[in-house]
This record gives sequence, C-alpha cells and structure tokens, in this order.
Amino acid sequence: MDQRFHSLDGFIIANLIPSNNSNIHEIIRKDQVQQNLLKNDLVTISSKNPIILKSKILADGGLYNISVILEKSSKGLKLDSDKKINLFISIGKTIPFVIKDPSITSNKNNNGHSKNDNMNNLTLKVKTFYDEIKEFSYDEKKLKMSFSKCSLHGI
Repeated sequence: MDQRFHSLDGFIIANLIPSNNSNIHEIIRKDQVQQNLLKNDLVTISSKNPIILKSKILADGGLYNISVILEKSSKGLKLDSDKKINLFISIGKTIPFVIKDPSITSNKNNNGHSKNDNMNNLTLKVKTFYDEIKEFSYDEKKLKMSFSKCSLHGI
C-alpha cells in the first residue's frame, strides 16, 4: 500500500483490520468506503474523522516496514525538508501442529478405529515471527520433536 493522508488537526488515527480476503486496500470513513485509490489520491483524516483501513497488511506473520513521510509542505509542521520515518512491526504467526498423544489409550471400535480420534490428539502451537515452520514431526518413542524452517522474508 502506498497512500497519502492529510490530517486536518495533526492527528492521523487509523484502525487497521487485517484481511486475507482483500485484494485491494479499503479505506472506510464515516461517510464512505474508498477503494482503488491511486498513490497520489489524498485521504483526509482527523481525530474526529478517523479511518478504518482493511487490507492484507499485517494479516500474516513477519516483519513489516512502514515508511511514513512527513512532507515539508504539511500544515502545522515546521520542517526544513521532508522527513522519512521507518517503523518496523513484528507480527507473530501461530502455526498449529497435531500430534498423537501416546499417553491416552484409545477405545477401539469393531473397525479398529478409535471412537473419537480427535480425543487422542494434542495440538501444539508454535509461534514464529520471521520464518515458516515446515516438516514438523514428532517421534512418540523418543518423545522428540523436529522441524525445518524456510525464510519468508529473506532475513
């Protein structure tokens, strides 16, 4: 997303709603929904007129770089030149892995299947901030977990 915002009172208030279903970003104001905005389209904002930003931004775990440029021409700011500020946000991603719990004895039915297979499983949740966890395995006999990772963000 690359968008220009203009504050009428010096406040830029935005509520971010991560959405994997959005192919474009939507800026929702009290009075209207704005979609397909061009880079130079100016969105007016204030403390009395905040926006809701619905986008894929921050919908997935990882390291995000948000660049903010305060323009010299902005009203209420006294700047010698445009100032660029880089904000870095790290969002964790929780990845569930289901493993069979060896300590739970199952009641088998006539087909040899457990009456409730889900009751014999544990869900292990791994939180990662930069990499995707792949090839997770659990060795019941050795009580050992192993996994590999792949970098999503080139870090």
